[in-house]
Amino acid sequence: MPPKKKKYTRPAKLRKPTKDELAKVEKASGIGLTDEEISLAVGISESSLKRHYRKALRTGRAKAHLSVASKIYEMAMAGNVPMIQLFAKHQMGWKDDPASLRAAAETPDGIKFEVELVKL
Repeated sequence: MPPKKKKYTRPAKLRKPTKDELAKVEKASGIGLTDEEISLAVGISESSLKRHYRKALRTGRAKAHLSVASKIYEMAMAGNVPMIQLFAKHQMGWKDDPASLRAAAETPDGIKFEVELVKL
């Protein structure tokens, strides 16, 4: 039986990202640039970006999500109705019911009432 041939694989180039590159990738990822756009800006291939900058990509996106979610929460707690609705839909699983519309009101005499319009 003839000996098996060894497969030749190209050795991976050892590339150590600089602190500036890591910061650039993290910021670009956080503002929503695609991996393709980031790789072009840094000057490397997409596969190298994903291999060597994976943590910076994930960290940038996570920091951006945290920042936006915090702002939505702050605005909702301050009484901003659209933000309350957005928070309730995305964090609490609430849904709009397009077939009905509810409204609550109070008369000048202090009598509270609710009205529900239902599409038939």
